[in-house]
Amino acid sequence: AVYAAGQLFDLRSMQPGDDVTAWLETDPADGGVSLVGISLRPEAERQVLVSRTRNGTWTSHELKAKLSPGYSQISGDIKMSLYETAIGLGAGDQQVVDYADILGYDIDFQRETQTGDHFEILYETFEDERGQEVKTGNILFASMDGAALTKSFYRYTPSDDRQVDYFDENGQSAKKFLMKTPINGARLSSGFGSRKHPILGYTKLHKGTDFAAPRGTPIYAAGNGVIERIGPWSTFGNYIRIQHANGYETAYAHMNGFAKGLRKGPRVRQGQVIGYVGTTGRSTGPHLHYEVYVNSKAVNAMRLKLPTGRKLDGAQLEAFKAE
Repeated sequence: AVYAAGQLFDLRSMQPGDDVTAWLETDPADGGVSLVGISLRPEAERQVLVSRTRNGTWTSHELKAKLSPGYSQISGDIKMSLYETAIGLGAGDQQVVDYADILGYDIDFQRETQTGDHFEILYETFEDERGQEVKTGNILFASMDGAALTKSFYRYTPSDDRQVDYFDENGQSAKKFLMKTPINGARLSSGFGSRKHPILGYTKLHKGTDFAAPRGTPIYAAGNGVIERIGPWSTFGNYIRIQHANGYETAYAHMNGFAKGLRKGPRVRQGQVIGYVGTTGRSTGPHLHYEVYVNSKAVNAMRLKLPTGRKLDGAQLEAFKAE
């Protein structure tokens, strides 16, 4: 049965939570139980059926559901957290993650959202022939109206470069040159500036921002760039330094380890996982030490005014507004 299923679906790609059904048959003569069929659903719209034939061999075939596209909209005021409120209103994990990615260039969801901030998400849905929602798609509209930010973004694909992006009502891209924080779910434990060093005991300039987080928490590249240093380095432990355009550089220290396949030289893209939180080097506990340099001078990443992404104009702006 496994071999027959493997003709249509790589069983090694199955994940916890995948839907599997097995059919069993009991022999009335001796009570013996045997397998007669298996149903697997590798994708929401695709089902693989495996059945035993009369001569004892196994055969497999697939069924594809015809899905009808639709939309779902949720909005509300944040209560305990954005995640809990959105999930309570019917959103899935993916919608919350995508929403945070879209607005994450403008707001730090760990520190700048407040109870009562209003949010809205409009996203694609897909229903099967029975009218049941079987999967969701892209966010088409995302907005935040709160104490720290009031912004709305629309999903749009410009006809010239065909690069999908999110733009505000004036055609300004949501993306910034660098992400505001290259880690999710962390607590800002030490800011930029002079401080009493927790290990050395004397006051010195802290050239970065520390984010306390559990060991193994993913760390992202803050922007597109080239890895110019990777590996153990001085008191920073496991360390990565990325060179970006326009004289910008970012550095990530005390990492537990690096993402697989990374080395000096290749380009990385914004949001790509480059490593994981640790406490290597001179460190008192698991955290990310994050630094930003502009023309080789260390700057406060939390106060940095970053260059923005694309701004639509002319015919592209008019087409965007029409859509």
